[in-house]
Amino acid sequence: MQRPRLFATLSALAATVVAVPVLATVALAADPIVTVRSGDTLTAISKRHDVP
Repeated sequence: MQRPRLFATLSALAATVVAVPVLATVALAADPIVTVRSGDTLTAISKRHDVP
């Protein structure tokens, strides 16, 4: 592989390795965690979390 292509490939890989965990953290923080208990229904869960 030529040096410029190798550098571009490694740069893209490094950017991906850095960006993916950052984006995953934002996605995880966007929604609250809902713990489902035995016997819960979707209606009960939505009422408990004030979902209209």
